[in-house]
Amino acid sequence: MADSQHNGFIHLQASSSTELVEELRALSHPPKTLSLTAFMIRFATHLNNKRGELVRTDTTDHFIDDLTRAGYIKISPRHQ
Repeated sequence: MADSQHNGFIHLQASSSTELVEELRALSHPPKTLSLTAFMIRFATHLNNKRGELVRTDTTDHFIDDLTRAGYIKISPRHQ
């Protein structure tokens, strides 16, 4: 679930990498109807073209790991 923006960041809560990718896809601009794989490929291609980052799209775990490594997302401890 997306929380409000804070300092230019959007805070998302997810219990798995797949859920996090689903949250990212839901926030993306059209088309939201892309499959998760198609979304990850499109997103990874965009990051490669804009920032030269290589992002794996074979699994949601690899995708999130690579986005974290690239500094595009930050995983924070869960707040209770």
